[in-house]
Amino acid sequence: MIMVKVAVLYLVFLLPLFLLNVHGSQTVSEQNAKQTVARYLEAQRQGDTATMKSLTAGDLRKDKAPLLSNPSYPAYLSETFAHVDVAIDWAKALSPGKALVQASMTYRPGDTVRRHYVLYERAEEGAATSTFLIHEEYDPDFR
Repeated sequence: MIMVKVAVLYLVFLLPLFLLNVHGSQTVSEQNAKQTVARYLEAQRQGDTATMKSLTAGDLRKDKAPLLSNPSYPAYLSETFAHVDVAIDWAKALSPGKALVQASMTYRPGDTVRRHYVLYERAEEGAATSTFLIHEEYDPDFR
């Protein structure tokens, strides 16, 4: 009888908590993708175009190249994003080596913009973990 009660306790209470914890955890790749976007957005806030450029690749880097090389762009970024609250909402792996991250930027109460970032993994020889580069940035409400 005690074994039945223990089994019921496990199935009803402990197993769902375990499954919730496992399901809620993120992979190292998802965490790395979130960190890359967080670094990119912090560089944007500070007007650090060199860091922004180092974290981008592909079409995004090509599209932003004229802005990132403009000497007045860092001051514009600092002024525009200095008081913006940024939150990294979530990340998910789309396929091996590819991730999607959503960030929300609140300019003032009630004025929040969501952005999606598509990242590809860049394996570095001898590195313990891989890094990601942002290849695409878009507004999910207008895509």
